[in-house]
Amino acid sequence: MSTQTLDLSKLSDWMKKNVCDFSGPLSAEKFAGGQSNPTFKLSAGDRKFVLRRKPPGQLLASAHAVDREFRVIAALQDTDVPVPGAVALCKEDEIIGSMFYLMEYLEGRVFWDPVLPELTNDERSAVYDDMNRVLAAMHSINVADVAWAIMDDRAITLSVKWVVGLSNTGRQKPKPYPRWKNSWPGCQKICLPKMTV
Repeated sequence: MSTQTLDLSKLSDWMKKNVCDFSGPLSAEKFAGGQSNPTFKLSAGDRKFVLRRKPPGQLLASAHAVDREFRVIAALQDTDVPVPGAVALCKEDEIIGSMFYLMEYLEGRVFWDPVLPELTNDERSAVYDDMNRVLAAMHSINVADVAWAIMDDRAITLSVKWVVGLSNTGRQKPKPYPRWKNSWPGCQKICLPKMTV
């Protein structure tokens, strides 16, 4: 399936079962940005959502972790960090061709140039002040309060094994080097002799 389109029939059926008070008809419009995860604005009557999906096809094991994005947004709901409402996560590839999640759509402005040339000095100051307020809010979060909500079952299992192993041996476990070593061949585009692992 193309990253430019969605199977709206299957998606609508899924949303009827998984999104509270959802009813169609459903329409979709692809956003210009979204980084490497295709992102769509969904409309159904007066309700609007944002859908972010993994690109279809063969990907590196930990790439495009939209499930992790969803868990982070959900974990931050009751904090001072402004995030959209987390609506639903679908891990089934059969619906639209890859895993995806839904969040609420929020009206706002998108600034593509961080210098903000289209704003006055006062408007720019207000944007940067708010950005700093949000960064401070992020750094004020007690990680222990949200960590378990963010981790998936595999990460929790690995964390527990790491903590148990550390307490049993008194030695630190290996860093993420083995994961990087295993991921590198899958994303290597050209031969870089000094980068072999």
